[in-house]
Amino acid sequence: MDTGSKFDLEPNLLASTPLGSPFMMLRPQSESPFETQHQINMNQEEDEKEDKDDNEEGETVIVTGGHTVGVAHCRAFQDRLYNFQNTGKPDPSMSSSLLISLRKICPPSGNSTLTAFLDQTPGSGDVMDNAFYQAILKHNAVLRFDQLLATDPRTEGIVKTLATCPSTFSTKFGEAMVKMCRIGVLTDTQGEIRKSCRAVNKATRKLVEVDVGVDAD
Repeated sequence: MDTGSKFDLEPNLLASTPLGSPFMMLRPQSESPFETQHQINMNQEEDEKEDKDDNEEGETVIVTGGHTVGVAHCRAFQDRLYNFQNTGKPDPSMSSSLLISLRKICPPSGNSTLTAFLDQTPGSGDVMDNAFYQAILKHNAVLRFDQLLATDPRTEGIVKTLATCPSTFSTKFGEAMVKMCRIGVLTDTQGEIRKSCRAVNKATRKLVEVDVGVDAD
């Protein structure tokens, strides 16, 4: 199946190859027999840097696919609904249907406890699938960052590929999660699973305050 992307869609190949990128380019062989070794080394270094950058972009798109489940508080995207970049108008990149839907959930008053599914595809807000990518291609992204992935020329091709091939998303998302586990996660007493990603847990905060000589109360 040809989707117009350079991202390999063959599931069997994807399962046995590193995370790819639609931006990887092959440098043609030298047309001159007198190209110096220095020039060859320089070309190789440039290719390696380009491949590394492209690979990181691909991984960013794939990891962001985790937004296919979960919610965001209204305050995280309220400006897109009512006053985008202080224009007094909604974000023009958001579809009118999504705008109407989110305004029903998030009134201008800004109730901080209200939330909306990051994947607004009906029946898909709590399902791990590739519907998230299909949604942002239709300008139905709740978050501005997610929408930019579908319009930026560096990542648009990857989004289109993941939107049309569920098996590619499943395989690549799993590989990305395994890779993240190797980053150096703090375990045991070195770290914690936060109840809120914005702050350390209360018990941990008290221990830190006591350790540095601050009144825990």
